[in-house]
Amino acid sequence: MSTPASLTNLWSTRIRPFLGNAKYRAGGPLRWAQTKSVWPIGKFHGGPTEAIARLHALYPLTPARILAGYAQGIFATGEQDGRIEWHCPNPRAVIRTDEVHVSKRLKGYLRNQRFEIRFNNEFDSVLQSCANRDKTWITDEIIHNFAELHRMQFAHSVEAYRQGQLVGGGYGIALGTVFFLESMFCTENHASKVAFVRLAEKLSADGFTTIDCQFMTEHWRRFGAKPVSPEEFQQTIAFGLGNPAVFSEAKDYSGQIPDAVSPATSAKEPTDFAISPVTNASAQISTPQPVV
Repeated sequence: MSTPASLTNLWSTRIRPFLGNAKYRAGGPLRWAQTKSVWPIGKFHGGPTEAIARLHALYPLTPARILAGYAQGIFATGEQDGRIEWHCPNPRAVIRTDEVHVSKRLKGYLRNQRFEIRFNNEFDSVLQSCANRDKTWITDEIIHNFAELHRMQFAHSVEAYRQGQLVGGGYGIALGTVFFLESMFCTENHASKVAFVRLAEKLSADGFTTIDCQFMTEHWRRFGAKPVSPEEFQQTIAFGLGNPAVFSEAKDYSGQIPDAVSPATSAKEPTDFAISPVTNASAQISTPQPVV
């Protein structure tokens, strides 16, 4: 039985255009979000969103997923129950590699060369030392993935030695022109502070512009950290990805002591430290539980 000409005409002239227009309008919010962000899922609350973090959390942690998270301004930590949590601090603490504040006392430790500083010399030992504490976010899953990222030449370490013994250091990821500092440790006073300053000098020499310190604390403020919004931090990452720096292969480094000492830091010296992303509970984004 043939379709009446009037119904065919109604479908082609009225119904079909109406459905097509409705479908296009329904996709409008997503298209708008994509024009506001360099990431496919868009920005709904400003900065790397909870939606992005939850999208990452749906899949197993891998080196590629960690790098994708860093490129979007979020980072992962491990929980003792096996969960992975993704974090997006607001504000974000960042330090320009050429604007590190050095106190007068710390400048003296740098000058007398009490510690030998090396890079990528004992990455696995640094990783394990950072994880060796009562409460740690550096779980076996995190260790496995960062060890692989080191083999892929994305993760790097700095080591401080005293009389041939490893007494401090830290590790992080180099991506674009940003170095995402993950954690530091020390077993001797001032070792981690000296290691951090030497790391910043090397990063600056290699063309890196920014060190991500994750959460804004008084300790990082004394080193020159400034709070930036997630949007500003994303722009820094995006710019660096377009013109990436390279972490040089030199294992030893003897940097220059800065001539100027920031007045803001000359009175009080920061203490030795270990980065702890869980110090700001309001900024962390929990991994959704799987549906069973």
